[in-house]
Amino acid sequence: HVGWAKPNCDQTLIWGYVVGANGLAEPNVQVRVGNNQGWRDDTWTNNDGIYGYLFADEPIAGKFFARVFKGGQARSMQFWWETSAGCDGPYSLQEVRIDWRHR
Repeated sequence: HVGWAKPNCDQTLIWGYVVGANGLAEPNVQVRVGNNQGWRDDTWTNNDGIYGYLFADEPIAGKFFARVFKGGQARSMQFWWETSAGCDGPYSLQEVRIDWRHR
């Protein structure tokens, strides 16, 4: 996976692309998101291989994860990141982009 993170004073979210080993977009791939409090939810890629999940319409503090599943099986490690409730400082990572590529 590759990605970046940056401050966002309006939202806390994750988004990115899922592509196959051939580099082409993979539609309908499950991406599980959650936090270290046991909460989790799922989102799926669209026809262009893009997924996204809005955690909140504001900067929120927490430790979050994302993980790719295919056919009900985990296909990636959990990627963790931590955010702060403010949009400045070392943990101002409210907007995270992670692109995944299947091998």
